Amino acid sequence: MDKKAIYLEWQDPESHDAWDEWDKIPTTLATIYSIGFIIKETKDMYVLALNVDPRNKSCSCTMLIPKKLVIKKRLIKDVKRSKRTT
Repeated sequence: MDKKAIYLEWQDPESHDAWDEWDKIPTTLATIYSIGFIIKETKDMYVLALNVDPRNKSCSCTMLIPKKLVIKKRLIKDVKRSKRTT
């Protein structure tokens, strides 16, 4: 399989649609920990997928993650596809 697996730690901007008192609105970003296959990569973005089907060149459970929000990244090695085709 030609898609690389990656581990990312990234800051996720949040939004809230409820009415809150000003002093109760969070002012810190959530740190998110994601593992997935790199489906596409641009200079600004990663597109990760949780599931991939190389036979049909399709994927599911995708996320678009801005690179400027990534704190830490690490390629995951030794991702090998089994010989099974069914």
